[in-house]
Amino acid sequence: FIIPIAEKITAPRAEVRTRAAQVLGVVRDDRMLPVILSMGNSTNPVHRIYFLEALNFIYDTRFQRTVISLLEDGNKSVRIYALECVMKNDIREALPQVKGIIKNDANFEVKKKAISVIIQFKDTSSGYLISGLLDDSERELRLEAVRAVAELKYSAAAHQVSRMLVKEQDNEVKNSALDTLYAFRKSGELEGLEFILARDPD
Repeated sequence: FIIPIAEKITAPRAEVRTRAAQVLGVVRDDRMLPVILSMGNSTNPVHRIYFLEALNFIYDTRFQRTVISLLEDGNKSVRIYALECVMKNDIREALPQVKGIIKNDANFEVKKKAISVIIQFKDTSSGYLISGLLDDSERELRLEAVRAVAELKYSAAAHQVSRMLVKEQDNEVKNSALDTLYAFRKSGELEGLEFILARDPD
């Protein structure tokens, strides 16, 4: 019954896919591997996502190469699911690709997810990459980045965080920037705090 159950990983109904993956995770029969890997290499992005979902229950290191390759998939949803898979299965070998996403990915949602991976792995060496997003045009990405540098205790970003206070318009981002400076116990450039005290309307 292994092959027919493995084929249910692509069933349209989520509960069927989940139950199939749970059964395969208990049985752990290698006859499922060709079927599962073919889904990871499918031309259909939905099947690639289903493959990544299934790895929540059946992951082992033989799937590692495929998961890491999907971090560079052309479909943004596949990349997000691949990052989630990296987090859930603690695939630290994927860190170079995760850093590459923060540097080069065109989609801010994917970058946000990559930041979550960096935080979970406590990779302080990535602090400089995340601080490069503090001036991003996307509000959600600025917010995620300023919280992340605090979480990573990357106090080298204090000056950049302080400069945000002079031009940032979003109150939630500004409050997070102030929280970050407080966590650092550093003011960065005093101009930022002076601006908030003297000229901020809130």
